[in-house]
Amino acid sequence: MTCLLAPRRWLIARHIAKDAHAVLLLDRAGWHTTGNLRWPKNITPILLPSRSPGLNPVEQVWQYLRINFLSNRVFDNYQDIIDSACDAWNSLISQ
Repeated sequence: MTCLLAPRRWLIARHIAKDAHAVLLLDRAGWHTTGNLRWPKNITPILLPSRSPGLNPVEQVWQYLRINFLSNRVFDNYQDIIDSACDAWNSLISQ
């Protein structure tokens, strides 16, 4: 699982200004907490408390999308799910 995060953290590190430092907010998924991860010197990971989705900004976005666009619906097929999720996301970013 670390293969997904590994390239991203180094890519992020390359885009941080030379005199700046970044902080990444992460949940406690196993691939975020493994001791095998090495972090660039210009990034500090901050792990959110366990079982605290209310503190995770991404969870807030998903909750908003579910409540306002995706809940209480029946989808005819997989493509309808994808289309509805894309429409919901596009509505969110256009606000």
